[in-house]
Amino acid sequence: MNNLDVTNNSNILDEYLVINKENGLKFCMDSEEFYNEILEAFVAQAEKFIIQLGEFYEKKDWANYAIVAHSLKSNTRTIGADNFADLSLKHELAGKANDVVFITSDYDNYILALKALMEKVKNIT
Repeated sequence: MNNLDVTNNSNILDEYLVINKENGLKFCMDSEEFYNEILEAFVAQAEKFIIQLGEFYEKKDWANYAIVAHSLKSNTRTIGADNFADLSLKHELAGKANDVVFITSDYDNYILALKALMEKVKNIT
């Protein structure tokens, strides 16, 4: 797996870093405290997802790759990162369909966006 530098590709990633707090709060019963807990949990879980995605990517285990992408879709939707959730859906569906061309062509972007989103969330918690 490549070491990706989040800082060098920020213009590519901007759309995936949008966090709609209002949408996130809806998932948290409009509780700021609960929303902040969800953000902190996301950061902890995202680190594990990066490792899992890398392992499944290297093994070409697309079924499990799709499962992790599905979890990321749900988690990012919950914090209000809808654009990233949409990207995760694309990776989930590609994993289920064994669409190796899409996965391999977008994997680096996906991981880079996830790392950048994780950093953004760290800075707002």
